[in-house]
Amino acid sequence: MLKKSLAMFIAMSMVLLLAACGGDTTTDTSSVVDTNVESIVESDVADSNDATASKEETGSKDNDAESKTDTVSKDAASKETGSKDNTASGEGTASKGGMTITTGSKAENTSSTKKPAINLNANTGAATNQSGEKNITAAYKDIKVKSGKSALDGLDFGGKTFTMAITEEGQYLTNSFKRTITAFEKKYNCKIKTVQYAFNEYNKQVAQAKSAGKVPEICYAHGSMFPKCAIDGLYNNFDDVLKTADLMDDNDPTAGGIDLAKTSYFVYDKKMYGLCNYESCFPVVIYYNKLQMADAGFGGNKDPRKMAESGKWTWNTILQMGKKLTNASEDVYFLSNGFSGRSIMLSYGAPIITVNNGKYKQNVTSAGYISGLELIQQIFRGSKAIAEPRGNEGAFPYNSYDRMLKGKTYMFTEETSKYLDMAKDVKNSTAFKRNKANIGITTMPLGSTNTKKLYPTGWLTAVCSGKGTDARVALAWEVFRSSYVDPTIDANAMSETDQAFVDGLLAGGICCEVGNFATSSDDAVGMMMGAAVKITNGADISQTITSIEDKMTLCINTTMEK
Repeated sequence: MLKKSLAMFIAMSMVLLLAACGGDTTTDTSSVVDTNVESIVESDVADSNDATASKEETGSKDNDAESKTDTVSKDAASKETGSKDNTASGEGTASKGGMTITTGSKAENTSSTKKPAINLNANTGAATNQSGEKNITAAYKDIKVKSGKSALDGLDFGGKTFTMAITEEGQYLTNSFKRTITAFEKKYNCKIKTVQYAFNEYNKQVAQAKSAGKVPEICYAHGSMFPKCAIDGLYNNFDDVLKTADLMDDNDPTAGGIDLAKTSYFVYDKKMYGLCNYESCFPVVIYYNKLQMADAGFGGNKDPRKMAESGKWTWNTILQMGKKLTNASEDVYFLSNGFSGRSIMLSYGAPIITVNNGKYKQNVTSAGYISGLELIQQIFRGSKAIAEPRGNEGAFPYNSYDRMLKGKTYMFTEETSKYLDMAKDVKNSTAFKRNKANIGITTMPLGSTNTKKLYPTGWLTAVCSGKGTDARVALAWEVFRSSYVDPTIDANAMSETDQAFVDGLLAGGICCEVGNFATSSDDAVGMMMGAAVKITNGADISQTITSIEDKMTLCINTTMEK
């Protein structure tokens, strides 16, 4: 507990330090001038003669995944065990997270251990919402939650076996997740069997299982799968089983429970089809090789993480560093082609599609979205391009990750969940000297239009209940894992310092989205990715937006009419 307390203390400090990327005063790309990179960086960062990247101690003996039926927790692997008993009594009314709910008292957490508290009300730094709002603004502001005692109190499933449908994503394939399942089985007297569905075929495979009468009790709705999965009738709604006693306390999210604001993104036709906890999304970060960066003259106080912590990490700084370090003739680039993705637009506070009380709108014509595309064009085009060519390959440029492991790309962007794979893969990377301590993590700078300082995250992921199954199973799983603390530190887990840094990013206001909308010929996410690829290859931004905006609206309208 001492180590975890230290980590969370650092996390609180990070919330204060993360003014790092909040003051992006030069992210209007039209204002970036081609000046000498040394003068730019020297003015941005305090001088340092230390060209050696800081080192962190490696983890203990490797506990890699043993098989694909082993499953992973979103909980940090460095947390200690505990469980949650819910008891509640009393009724009343209250307002929670901007939503009207009928209340009972908060479920009591009788665990002997719990996650240290996170300060959600800090008002500094790029990862913090300067408007004073909560961690996330509710997508649907009038969710009705029944009051009273939790349906999970004293629940015993009598040894029944339930099925959980996971995907091939790394967070479901670690021993930490397997331990979470084992603890859940013990608490509720049941067995969990995992089946793996292909991510890109998930809805289809759930539908096939439903048709065969074998729909899993526990499913996952990634943000890119909603609301279509609810419209297609794949899942139960939770309106009859979720009680106010199961809800998270906004002021103490580490105590566990259902995060109603995030859950509101999985409301369709005024009913909840997916449940989220506080950690139901991962921040998007920039990964880099500390050794490679230090060798290039950016170690010590000029290390990207140090720049973020000192308030000098902006898109302008990245552009200037990239001009110095990119060497196209030797096929070495500062940024991976993954920087053409949606996270750039989220850093400008602009999701693909916005939602307000069940009303969805395309957002590709907003100033923030266009500013993000302008930045993408600048880093990919012209003689001073700093990102590796995107080409015309599929939506997810995984090849750039392999290039970073080989030292051909300085920076790679992904969600923090990617760390699990990276920590394992660097063991075979000479560029990283086979040591995960050389993995650097820093923030995505925030764009000038992101006035609320909302930090970009990956898609929200909700736990769902297969249609026709006992919805208490999925509810119990989401509530349980929201407070479960893993007793074992995995070898591939982040260091406590890095985990605290990541926790600090989630502690402030966040920018995320959902959006599975399509016609018979187009889908919203596919069009967005296609537009970004075209722009990296020189397409005109205005013409590209004009070509998709009406189609985006048609995708939304067609989907919602079903």
